[in-house]
Amino acid sequence: MPQLVGSVCVICQQRIGSILEGKFCKRCDAAVHNICVVPDAERAAEGHCPDCGANVTEAKSKRRQEEQELRARLSSRIDYPVSRVCPECGHAEYTQRRPERWVAFTKDRICKACGTRHTPPTPTWAAVVLILAGLPLTGFGALSIFLWSLRGDPIGLPAVACEGFLGLLGILAIVQGIRSLIAAKDDFQPG
Repeated sequence: MPQLVGSVCVICQQRIGSILEGKFCKRCDAAVHNICVVPDAERAAEGHCPDCGANVTEAKSKRRQEEQELRARLSSRIDYPVSRVCPECGHAEYTQRRPERWVAFTKDRICKACGTRHTPPTPTWAAVVLILAGLPLTGFGALSIFLWSLRGDPIGLPAVACEGFLGLLGILAIVQGIRSLIAAKDDFQPG
């Protein structure tokens, strides 16, 4: 079910900013501001919801579109293009938005010229930190697995599994750091 906050009111076409200022109509399921609900005398218009006054066809279309957008967001991870400037128009001015990823070193950018959202590349310092943090984790995990294999103690298997997982996280951190450094190097090579 779509969320009310952030939905567009079908009557005034403005975003609903709070659950206190809007609702979903019980009859037509349209998102509508409380102050936009049409009084009883004006509800008689043909093709409009008798409860809220919204154009029923438009309300159903908008609701269907919001449900499709929600399903698309839930079914796939949102990845924006990675670029220092707008990938569409090359414009360098932007506004910032909170990233939708779990790990992000900077905020996403929205181009002031064309509105394209993009993600800036991972900073070089962050790539180096990932590599430096990954090295001891990988070494610790590998050493733990090696020593356990020498002893062969089955009681220590759960601990080795945890330490091996830390080693895997270290490997992933190193790989991501190296990928970020290679991408940064490619950005600065003459075209």
